Amino acid sequence: MSDNQKKLVELARSLLGQPYKYGAKPEEAPEKFDCSSFVQYLYQQIGVTLPRTALAQASIGEVVT
Repeated sequence: MSDNQKKLVELARSLLGQPYKYGAKPEEAPEKFDCSSFVQYLYQQIGVTLPRTALAQASIGEVVT
């Protein structure tokens, strides 16, 4: 696992228990998240800029099988 992958996992685990809020805005992180804002926040911490919505995130992603 790369250092960035380890950092993502460590950070994600540290945020377990944070409240879910439908439509949470990026500025509400790290206090509240929805699915896509959680992913956006995690990747932002390692210098990767992602779009706000899950659909937009998926459209720039790479298919993994």
